[in-house]
Amino acid sequence: MVKKIAFNLFILFSVLTFSQPEIVYDEETNKPLNGYVEYIKKDTNIKVLEEDYVEGIKVEERNYYESGGIKKITKYDEGEKYLEKEFFEDGELSSKIIYKDGVGRLLVSKDEGNNSIFSEDGRIDRQSIMHDIKKVYYRGEDIFSGMSYDELYQKIDEKESKEEKIVEGPLSITRKYRYGILEKENIVEVEEGIYKESEKKLEEGNILSVYEEVTIYKDLPIIKGDIKKISYFPNGNKKREEIEVYKEEGKRYEIERIYDESEKLLQEKKYINNDLKDTFIDKGYEDYKEKVNKREGYKIKYPDGKIAYEKYSKDGKDIEKYFNKKGILVFDKETSKELYQAKVRRMADESYDETVVKKPQNMKKYRDDGTLFYEERFEDNKDATVFLIVSYYKNGNINFKEKETIEKSNDTRKKRIYELEEYDENGNIIRSIYHDDKKHSKKFYGDNHKLKYEEILEDNKGEVISKNISYYKNGKIKRDSEMIMPNYSSSIKSHTKLYDINGELKKEYN
Repeated sequence: MVKKIAFNLFILFSVLTFSQPEIVYDEETNKPLNGYVEYIKKDTNIKVLEEDYVEGIKVEERNYYESGGIKKITKYDEGEKYLEKEFFEDGELSSKIIYKDGVGRLLVSKDEGNNSIFSEDGRIDRQSIMHDIKKVYYRGEDIFSGMSYDELYQKIDEKESKEEKIVEGPLSITRKYRYGILEKENIVEVEEGIYKESEKKLEEGNILSVYEEVTIYKDLPIIKGDIKKISYFPNGNKKREEIEVYKEEGKRYEIERIYDESEKLLQEKKYINNDLKDTFIDKGYEDYKEKVNKREGYKIKYPDGKIAYEKYSKDGKDIEKYFNKKGILVFDKETSKELYQAKVRRMADESYDETVVKKPQNMKKYRDDGTLFYEERFEDNKDATVFLIVSYYKNGNINFKEKETIEKSNDTRKKRIYELEEYDENGNIIRSIYHDDKKHSKKFYGDNHKLKYEEILEDNKGEVISKNISYYKNGKIKRDSEMIMPNYSSSIKSHTKLYDINGELKKEYN
C-alpha cells in the first residue's frame, strides 16, 4: 500500500526513543500499516521522503535530493534506529553510522579528499586517506566501549614515502615504504617478560640489513638472548653476519662472518666473552679486499661458474651487475663519474637559491624471477635534464612514477618541474602531484578513476592564490573554494561556490 502526503513546507526531524515503538495505522482499514508512505513537496511535486512500515512499525526511512537522488537511508529495528547512511547527490556514500542502545559509531566518513572506512566489528577495514595523509585507526574489540578514536599513525611526506604502524596486543609493527616498496620494517613483541625485536632496512648502496634481538627481563639480572645482525648484497646473498648467543650463565658466544657477492665465506671469527678463540681466513680474502678498496673492476662467480657480480667501466661510467644463484640478473646500475649540480628557483621565494646535487645514474632492480620492479633513469637533452624513477607491481603495471625536470637556460637559477603519479594494480591513477616555481597542484581520483578532488596553489605576481575543488562522479564541480593572499598583507579574500549534480550554482559566499 502506498500513501502520498503533500506539503507546502517540508521539515524532517526524528526523536530517538527507548520506549515501545509507535504503531501507525492505516486510516482506511484502521489496521497497522503495511506498505510505505511518500512525502511530496506540493509546489514542485518532488518526492522528498519515503517511509516503510511493517505491522505499523517503521522499518526504513529514505530522504531524497530534489534531483531525485537518494540523500539518506535510516533503518529501524522494533522502532529503534540501528543504521544510518548518507549519500552525496551523485549516489556516492558519504557516511555510515551504526547505533546500539542509542549510541552511534561512525564506520564510514567521506568528504572532500577524505576517505575513512572501518569494518563492521570496529577494527580497521582499510586505511583512510585524507588528501595524501594516510591514517590508521585502531579500536578495541567492543566498538561501543567509547566514543574516542586512538590514532596510532599519521605520517606521509607529500611525495613518495609512506609509513604505517600497527599495534595488536603485545605486537607492534612499523613499516616504511618508498615508491610502494618496503624500505624499512620494525617488529617488536613484548610478552611475559620477553622482549623480541627484529628490523629490516634498505641501506645506502642497496644493501639489506636485518637485525634480531631477544631480551628476557622478567627476573634480575636482565638476560640477553640471541642477537643476529645480517647484511645482504642486492642479489640476496649474505655480505656480513654477526651472531651473539648466551648459552650458559656468564658466557657469551660470538661469531663474525664475512662473505663475497657469491656468498662464499671469506672470514670467520669466534669469540667467548670477547676473547678470540678461532679464526678462519680464505686464501683469496686479501686479494678480494684489495680489489674492493681500489674500486677497480672485478668479477665474482658462483661455484657452478655462473656470474654472481661484475663491475667494470665503460664510456666514462661505472657499471655494476648482480645475479642471483639461478643466474638471473637482479640488479643493474650505470653511474656517471661526475656529479650533476644546478641552482633552481623555488616557488614564491625568488630570493632563495636551492642547489640540486645528484649523481646521474641508470639503475634497475628485478625480482628473483627476473621481472622489473624499480628503475631510475637519467636523461640529458638540449632542453632539459630529467631524473626519472618508476616502480612496478608484480603484474608489470606502474605503481609510482616520479619525474624531476630541470630546464636548461642561461639563467643562473633554473626552472625545476616536479611530477608524481601513483596508480593502482589495474593501471588506474590514484593521485598526481605537480610542482614548479609558480604553481603547486595535487589531484586525487575516486573509485571511478575520475578526478575527485584537487588542490592548487599559485603565485600570481605577488598574490598567492589557493584553490580547493571537489567533483561529483559525473565530472561536474561540487565545490569550488578560493583564497587570495596578497604579499605583505594580512588581509585574505575568500570565495566559495557550491553546485548541484547538474553543474548549476546553488550557493556562493565570501
